[in-house]
Amino acid sequence: PMTIEVAERKRNVIGAGEPALTGRTGKERAQVHMMQRRAEAGLLDAVAAYFHHGTDGLGPEIEDYQNKDWGQHQRGRALAGMRYLDGVLADGRKGEYVEYAAAEQATMAISAIINAMGNAGYIDGGQLDAMNKAAEGLYDAVAKDEEYKPQGFVAALTKFQASVPK
Repeated sequence: PMTIEVAERKRNVIGAGEPALTGRTGKERAQVHMMQRRAEAGLLDAVAAYFHHGTDGLGPEIEDYQNKDWGQHQRGRALAGMRYLDGVLADGRKGEYVEYAAAEQATMAISAIINAMGNAGYIDGGQLDAMNKAAEGLYDAVAKDEEYKPQGFVAALTKFQASVPK
């Protein structure tokens, strides 16, 4: 799975100074980081808090404090995070992410959400593998800005959405 850190390392190793997946300007990089952080905070952090507070978590021997109300609140945030992924995909299929920088941002947010869903156990190993395989099409579509084709990105989004469990 692609994270901002992995994309930054790849850029620094093979990018010859031209960013891939993380933006070319300071503003673009900030937007990519913001979109990924929104995905992480809205899903991964919320799922972790729900697990530890809204369920039995790791058991009473380890979980010495739990706040069920906080857990249920975080469950709602996690569900909203999943709706965010649906929104990113729907907007992309409608042509919202036709500019290269926007496609990069969407790809990074989707990658963060895939990771969060896998880490939270919302999807099993087979589903995670299928989503990561489908996400490769997104990475390929935005790998080289000079070769970027919006219709290829929209096609990759459509294929990716088919891999998302209902």
